[in-house]
Amino acid sequence: MTVPADWARPDGPMMTLALVRRNATDTAHRVGALLINPGGPGVSGTQVVLHPEFFPFSPELRSRFDIVGFDPRGIASSPPLHCPAPADDQATVGDIPANQQEFAALLAHNQKTAAACTDRLSAADVARDVEGIRTALGGEPLNWYGTSYGTEIGQQYAELFPSHIRTMVLDATIDHTRSALDHLYDATRSAEDAFDRFAKWCHDNTACALHGQDVAVIFDKIRAKLTGDQRDYLDYGTYLSLYKPAQGWPALGEQLAKYLTTPPTATGRNSTPTPPTNSAVDAATCQDWNYTVDNYTQLSKVLTTAGVLAPHLRIANVDRYRLVDCQGWPVIDPPHALRVHGAPPILVVNSMHDPITPYWGAANISRQLPGSVLLTYEGAGHGSYSQSDCVRTDVDRYLSDRAMPAPGTRCPDVMPG
Repeated sequence: MTVPADWARPDGPMMTLALVRRNATDTAHRVGALLINPGGPGVSGTQVVLHPEFFPFSPELRSRFDIVGFDPRGIASSPPLHCPAPADDQATVGDIPANQQEFAALLAHNQKTAAACTDRLSAADVARDVEGIRTALGGEPLNWYGTSYGTEIGQQYAELFPSHIRTMVLDATIDHTRSALDHLYDATRSAEDAFDRFAKWCHDNTACALHGQDVAVIFDKIRAKLTGDQRDYLDYGTYLSLYKPAQGWPALGEQLAKYLTTPPTATGRNSTPTPPTNSAVDAATCQDWNYTVDNYTQLSKVLTTAGVLAPHLRIANVDRYRLVDCQGWPVIDPPHALRVHGAPPILVVNSMHDPITPYWGAANISRQLPGSVLLTYEGAGHGSYSQSDCVRTDVDRYLSDRAMPAPGTRCPDVMPG
């Protein structure tokens, strides 16, 4: 479908969004459409619907809802944004500048990239796109399930169109009421907490290849021997493994055991599993968060502080790239206290040991949403619906019947192995 490139100019240039709908299997008991956003920014909502094994919505939801996924502006199957990257730089601008000269080069490059990006991609713009999708689907009240970045879109929608909501689930909730650097420090603490939890599990559980050993010491020993791409490979691989403990923790234990004798083989940037350069992802992130620092000295202080907060992981990996990529970008929709009036009760869900969206951020958002309930998953990982039958049951009941779990509801940890 097409939407205005700028919703303030509905008769101006248009852009196209890709959508996929999987129809409810029990049409006699159909509730409506459930719009989803699986996060990122940059994760494809259409692929989640086309391949439900990526995110296994329950048979209950698939029977009673049309599951609708869309690719936000510039993402996946939606056409690219008009954000041509400047032709300079890759040889002079590294991931993290090493001095003021490199910082200045990075800043100049990012400013040119931002200036060339004529399309808007803040979460508020995407929320208006969601309203366009809701209207195009027939105008039924919105049912929304958003994970991570999808929770930021949901919060924006609730501010803009509160009376159009039937149900809304915010799972792995981003707190967009705090500054970018506060968010970076919070996420860094949370990532270190998740790593500590993995290390304890690995020591205690025979399902881990490093059972009985001091995993944190081993990790530091391995990391100290690596430089450049190899270290990036270890950091990012470790960070991603914390997202889904059931699969990620045993795999991380095996990898670390392997690295004791055979270091990572990444030898070039293309072989390093770091977030790909994507102007749409940069635009979505940087237009919502002000990561700006004045110079290399301030950047170094941020990294040093993060290293104190997370002595093993040093800095939350996603925030590391945002800190670099967002220097020089203008901010369209900066963090602010939520202003939601007239929305129905919203269900906020978070694990206590999430590596990127801290539990205390979800609690803060829940306090700012009138009538909301915070459903707590006592385990680890990013996103709780797919990790806990208890969470899944409460979320399904809320979406299907608008039956909110009792305030203070907690679901027990589900440990791997």
